[in-house]
Amino acid sequence: EEKIMASHREIQLRSGEVHLDEKDIPKRKWSSCWCPWVPGPDRTRVYGTNRIVSTRYNWLTFFPVNLYEQIMPWYKPANFYFLCIAVMQSIDRISTTQGKPTILMPLLFVIGVTMIKDWVEDNKRREQDREANEAKYKVYRNGKWKSLQSQQIWAGDFVLIPEDGRVPCDIFVMGSGAEAGDIVFVDTKDLDGETNLKPKTVPAFVINEFPETKSRQEKLEVVNMPLQCDCPEDP
Repeated sequence: EEKIMASHREIQLRSGEVHLDEKDIPKRKWSSCWCPWVPGPDRTRVYGTNRIVSTRYNWLTFFPVNLYEQIMPWYKPANFYFLCIAVMQSIDRISTTQGKPTILMPLLFVIGVTMIKDWVEDNKRREQDREANEAKYKVYRNGKWKSLQSQQIWAGDFVLIPEDGRVPCDIFVMGSGAEAGDIVFVDTKDLDGETNLKPKTVPAFVINEFPETKSRQEKLEVVNMPLQCDCPEDP
């Protein structure tokens, strides 16, 4: 029986299958009651999913949110200033342009060009997210290996990462394909930009207690140990 501590909750892993106590599962909010046919697995309700979302907008929110960001003074003070000028130009009593907001057309042009730029950049992030989320990995779950997408990996799964492959989530190293089976080399260029390889070793207690898991992926069902980890920091 394997125990994994995360925050104040505890999950139990037996042969690659996670079992949650009822007290660990948070109560559903009212907003989730309208679609009871999509409850989601208990693990994702407790720990969330492995899906990456780095986009700022979607099809519905792009125009109102982007427009709000471009005219509010704490985001774009210059645009807000010229918007105020356009409003004052529209008032006949104080206008020097006979009530015509002549500054409005250049302002709309700048806002439109910025919108196009933001949409293109957000689409690039969406494509990168989709590529990362749909990458396939071999995952050991419910007593057998399955080919799953990165976004379908849950807390408590065993993940087989190929050579030169991307690490899709936080990983505790249980073994490697090296001859000794106790060391892997990774680079962290996606995190800090460093491309030099860093060695990560399998903890000694894992090798001593479960030597057969070093290089034999079919022996994961013998794992039986307590494992405690820190909860993630708030962004």
